Amino acid sequence: MFRQATANDVERLFMKKLIVFLFLFAGSVAGLAQDVLVPPAAIDLGILGDEISVLTLDTIGSAVEDTELGIYDAAGNLLDQNDDSGGGGAGKYQSRVVVQNLTEGTYYAAVSAYDTTFGPADFAVSGGGVSGGIVLNYSDGLSDVAGVGAAPLDGADAAGGVAWFSFEIGVGGESHTLEIAALSNGTVSGGGTYRAGATATLEALPNPGYVFTGWSGDASGNDNPFTLVMDGDRTVGATFAQDVLVTPTAIDLGILGDEISVLTLDTIGSAVEDTELGIYDAAGNLLDQNDDSGGGGAGKYQSRVVVQNLTEGTYYAAVSAYDTTFGPADFAVSGGGVSGGIVLNYSDGLSDVAGVGAAPLDGADAAGGVAWFSFEIGVGGESHTLEIAALSNGTVSGGGTYRAGATATLEALPNPGYVFTGWSGDASGNDNPFTLVMNGDRTVGATFARAEIVVETTGDVNATLTYSITGGQVTIQDCNQTVSGALVIPATVGGLPVTSIGDNAFWGCNQLVRVDIPGGVTSLGEEAFRSCSRLTNVRIPDSVTSMGAGAFWDCRELSRVIIPA
Repeated sequence: MFRQATANDVERLFMKKLIVFLFLFAGSVAGLAQDVLVPPAAIDLGILGDEISVLTLDTIGSAVEDTELGIYDAAGNLLDQNDDSGGGGAGKYQSRVVVQNLTEGTYYAAVSAYDTTFGPADFAVSGGGVSGGIVLNYSDGLSDVAGVGAAPLDGADAAGGVAWFSFEIGVGGESHTLEIAALSNGTVSGGGTYRAGATATLEALPNPGYVFTGWSGDASGNDNPFTLVMDGDRTVGATFAQDVLVTPTAIDLGILGDEISVLTLDTIGSAVEDTELGIYDAAGNLLDQNDDSGGGGAGKYQSRVVVQNLTEGTYYAAVSAYDTTFGPADFAVSGGGVSGGIVLNYSDGLSDVAGVGAAPLDGADAAGGVAWFSFEIGVGGESHTLEIAALSNGTVSGGGTYRAGATATLEALPNPGYVFTGWSGDASGNDNPFTLVMNGDRTVGATFARAEIVVETTGDVNATLTYSITGGQVTIQDCNQTVSGALVIPATVGGLPVTSIGDNAFWGCNQLVRVDIPGGVTSLGEEAFRSCSRLTNVRIPDSVTSMGAGAFWDCRELSRVIIPA
């Protein structure tokens, strides 16, 4: 059942709505009060530029050695930051920021130590917690505005260990535009907007294979770089021409190889005792150079270069005396200024091509005291690949690409403590080195075994001898220290003669009482039997011609050494 609303009911309803509105309005006002952004207390640097300024700020010179720098606008938004620009001298990691196109207004620079965090808004910077002096250098690249701001940095202060600076960007004055006209075969740097009366610097940058020949438009002549006073809007063009490369006059050596050649060139035998050698391609680019390879006999410092994988074409060898400079391009060689006879030997390691080129070297001639030789690389013929299979306990040299019918030389190189035992794949037997005719693609493997033998003794523990093989001769390198009794070292191992006892080979074998060294051994290494404290008898053959220091040091019971006549 409904009753009609009275005036009192309407009044009560209105008052309730009014109270809710006032409550919500008060909350909104309180929220607005909380959102008021308070700029940081800052050292004012004044007006540093205008809207076309290129403003550089850095901390070089600060007592704090590792600084970080952030730039904020008046609304507290982070514009840029930097850590460790590399300036400030040895051991210092200072910061630098370059800002431009800033609009009129106030800006803030925050500086602190390493581990500073620059938040993206609300001037939210968390300092690095280090104290010391801060320097903020500033300069405008388009005017003479420059200076230094300084502030102490307290890593424990209420501002979180951050030094703040403020600066103004004013309204730009009169400016002029430097426009770069459309160009071909190169570019020009220096275009942009400048203050009236400022000086612009233009630089012409030709593309590879071209040279700058001159300016056009509001610049003239061919000075490069070129300076231009900006007292009005300007348009500048540049002309570039194809660079004509002048190849050197050279002695032609003919075709010396093809695309798989391993070509060696050296100056051994030259009358000029100290030579330098550079190799260039037909475009004048330096490929390789060498000084003092050590060849040529006593007192001579001749040069050698090994080049391979050259593509078909013409190449040049430049030879001169010491202090020669080989430029990276355009055959730019500055000779050493010495006169005499030059010899250039050449050989292709994959064929029988070999020969000698000769030229007089005049250190005062128009070519700058450089003797030039040219040679050709032809198109490669049929070739085959020699692949080395995966190996354990050693390596094999000689793999690669060979001409059809060429002879490859393989050499097995065991790791220390191992010996080569045989070939596998397309090679067989155990000859080392091993030669293989490359009449097809080949794959070769090698087997290596632990280099040790067990020799019986008169004691309870036999000898386990480790050895190495060099040039078909065996050296005993080590023995288990628990060996006991009398030991006769074998005269051969695997059919190869034992010729030496290595350094420290039997050191600490203190249960040995007698050792017989076989005839054929020519040397005993340093401390070979050191600390064999129970050793009483040693038989040394007259074949021994050298004995290292301390070979029997601390063999306190050694009473008898037999050296057969």
